[in-house]
Amino acid sequence: MKKLFFIVALFLPTLPVISHSVSLPVQQAAARGTATVSELANVVFAALQNNDFEQLPLYVPTDTELSSLQKKSSEDMQAVLQDLTADDVTASLRESFDAVIQAGVDKTLNLAELTLGDVRAGNASSKNKALIPVTATLTTRDNQPLALRFEALKINGRYFLFQRMEWQASK
Repeated sequence: MKKLFFIVALFLPTLPVISHSVSLPVQQAAARGTATVSELANVVFAALQNNDFEQLPLYVPTDTELSSLQKKSSEDMQAVLQDLTADDVTASLRESFDAVIQAGVDKTLNLAELTLGDVRAGNASSKNKALIPVTATLTTRDNQPLALRFEALKINGRYFLFQRMEWQASK
């Protein structure tokens, strides 16, 4: 083993240096969306806490993903997705996000002090199985629970944000 190392060490400096670029195989891009609705809720929670919408479009389905979903969906879901683009979804989500932030301000909530608790995926309707209502329970410093509801789309086993997000009325 020592002889092999010695031989390699002797010849290594004499190997030619490649001056042109070598293209190495690029690993496939990280999977889009999230694996669970809880992960998606964590993304939404972080955006709310920081009042930072900019990270959320990364979790909106692309036009290709929306088109793929439309081909596999019921007639009702096809109607919802008809002519809908990723930019449209992002714009609607932005409006909802801004409304949630404003409602939090109106309620004098300190969004930075909220904690994320329970996350539950509701039952999708039989007509729109890919559209999943998600409820995340956020808690104030005084242990007051606040329910935040948002829509998720399940596409190819991954979860994406859809158009709506809102505080759920207290019971």
